[in-house]
Amino acid sequence: MTDKSRVLSPEARLLATQRRARKRWLAKTRTAAGETQPASPTKIKVRPTGKTAAADAPSSGFTRTALDTSGRELARQSPTQRHGAEQEALALAHLENAGLQLLARNVASRVGELDLVMQDGDILVFVEVRARSSSRFGGAAASVTFAKQQRLTRAAQVFLKTAWRGPVPRCRFDVVAISPEGIAWLRDAFTPSYT
Repeated sequence: MTDKSRVLSPEARLLATQRRARKRWLAKTRTAAGETQPASPTKIKVRPTGKTAAADAPSSGFTRTALDTSGRELARQSPTQRHGAEQEALALAHLENAGLQLLARNVASRVGELDLVMQDGDILVFVEVRARSSSRFGGAAASVTFAKQQRLTRAAQVFLKTAWRGPVPRCRFDVVAISPEGIAWLRDAFTPSYT
């Protein structure tokens, strides 16, 4: 039998070391938060939220947000993240009151993140939530630029290839723009360009 450390490439060893460090950090975070270990500790996502190297440095204002498989938060968030999560929850409540059904939330991939994936009858809806405290620079809806539309389109394609089961339904891209004036739901906000 061969030793695994001799068979693995240097890159693979580095990745394995990083995974072990993440697991240790998550165990430390859960213990500090007073939570018990989940019944099935598989596939725990770790999202770096700050640019600081010290993940648990409280003075920086940033921490790492660790999510378990059900999406439950295990660590603290920055004030900006908290505000974003509140705005997202507000948009979700608005859309659910309008009759849409939530399928997924904060679906992250290498190409981008989908804030909300919902179903409106037989249509799959990818929702981008934007919030602005002022319309001085164009407002929330104007912040969904062409580049952002392309990232959302690529993220939706990845979602359909990796997470969606069954035939691909009709899809729509909506934007929920939250401003001091209120909530604006822009149905079919843009048509993806497949270039």
